[in-house]
This record gives sequence, structure tokens and C-alpha cells, in this order.
Amino acid sequence: MIPSNIVKCGGSLLDWPELPTALAAWLDTISGPVAIIVGGGKVVDALRALHEIHQTGEESSHWRALRAMDITATVLCEKMPHTRPWKGVMPPWLSGTHSTACQRWVVQPSNWAEGLALSGMDTHLPRSWATSSDSLALQMANSWKCTRLFLLKSATPTSASDWGANAKAHYVDSVFPNLVRSIETPPEIICINLRNCPVDATTI
Repeated sequence: MIPSNIVKCGGSLLDWPELPTALAAWLDTISGPVAIIVGGGKVVDALRALHEIHQTGEESSHWRALRAMDITATVLCEKMPHTRPWKGVMPPWLSGTHSTACQRWVVQPSNWAEGLALSGMDTHLPRSWATSSDSLALQMANSWKCTRLFLLKSATPTSASDWGANAKAHYVDSVFPNLVRSIETPPEIICINLRNCPVDATTI
């Protein structure tokens, strides 16, 4: 069975000029189709600052953050010539509308979340600042029945066995540990420090 993969590219990597080259080289080391979710980085940080200043609603801020991730997705996709944008609710490799030559897509997550809501389904994630692209990527991996979730970041996890400890260290968001426990058969979760050469890989 060829694995399918969700790759979460952390927002902390967006200020790294070598990101497109390093990501492309790393993607060549894994097999199977890949859907990439890009964190919001400083774009979402700016929205969070506006939320704190103007006390905007948690749910409305959540949706704005998702749309900001659409923006960072388009930026990365533009710099990755062998990827394609994806706006669908279903996995792109099951859509029947893509070329078999394309095995890498950059997901615009607001379309996925809004599509689920319109179809009477849900992401089952808190619509608040507690939910980051980490939990979004995990829930997408679960809903798409992906075999692996890669968390690409600028750091190495504090713990190789305890997601609660990693959440306390702000490696993942606070929703992530309970979400992992709630999934009957979670994907294999592999943490990658992409800035290290060679990269650090930790399976938890």
C-alpha cells in the first residue's frame, strides 16, 4: 500500500529563504501523494494582534486565520513548481480531476473547512485561537484517512513520547494532544526539524 501524506509546513519556516529548496529536497525522500498545509506565520500573528487590540470574536478570528493560511499557501505554491493548489473537501488524489503526474498539492484550508460546514459536516475543532494549523493538519489527515502526518517546524519536540509535554512547550497547540487521543487509529506522526541539515526526525 502506497502511503498518503499530510505535510504541515510550520509558519516559523516562512521567513527562511531556503524553505522552497529545502522542502522540495525533503519531499523527494518520501513516497506517495502529498497534501501540504502551510501555517500562517507572521500573517496570522498580525491577525492575533488585531484580535487582542480590538477584542474581535474568537470564531470570526478563527475563520480569518484560516483565510490567512490560504494566502501563505499560495505564496509557497508559487515557489514550488512541482505542486498544485487544492481547494477541495476531498483528498486531491481521489478527485479524479488531476493529472497522475501531479502528486503534490498545497491545500487552501478555509475551503476545506467551509466545504465541510456547507455539507453538514464539521472539522470538530474548536473555532478559536486554541486551534492552530497543527490540529487542522491532524484532523485533515484523519478525515482523509492518510497514513502519515509530518510536522515540519524550526524546532525539535521536547518529548519523544508525550504530546501533552509538547503542547506545554508550545511545540504543538493545546488542542492537539486530546485530538490525537480521540482518533481511534491516528496516522503515524513524524516531527521534522527542517532547518537542521541533515534534518531531525522524531516519530511520536
